[in-house]
Amino acid sequence: MEKNEKAFESFLQVCTVVKDAKKAAETWEKVYGIGPWEIVHATEENCRGRKFHGVSIPDDEPHDAIVAMSELGNLYLEIIQPISGSSPYAEFLQEHGEGIHHLAIRQNDRFVPLMQERGNEEIFSVWIGDKFYAYYDTRKDLGFITETF
Repeated sequence: MEKNEKAFESFLQVCTVVKDAKKAAETWEKVYGIGPWEIVHATEENCRGRKFHGVSIPDDEPHDAIVAMSELGNLYLEIIQPISGSSPYAEFLQEHGEGIHHLAIRQNDRFVPLMQERGNEEIFSVWIGDKFYAYYDTRKDLGFITETF
């Protein structure tokens, strides 16, 4: 097997999708000692330029999710509770129930062209503040969805 140049440099984050983010964060903290957790709302007011399965979502279309974040060593843990609107999180929760949704990576210049070459769909993308986030369906290759930012 031929050795290729790395398509990404490291893992940055593990994200689970749940029905109750505050309860999940509380379990992490009280049972496993992992925390503290920063909990925020992701809404149409702070998320713009959303695209889901290649379709642009108007910036004023309702979108609501509770997002909890905590550091663990060199990784961030993220918990997302979809509340309303079209999103990969609501889709995942409906199709699979609660569980690990994606791993975020530190990509390099090779990653996006490789996704296009492999036919790995950009499932979702969004601007939050000045940061761009994109999710790629790498399940056929890697067994999970990959987030870049």
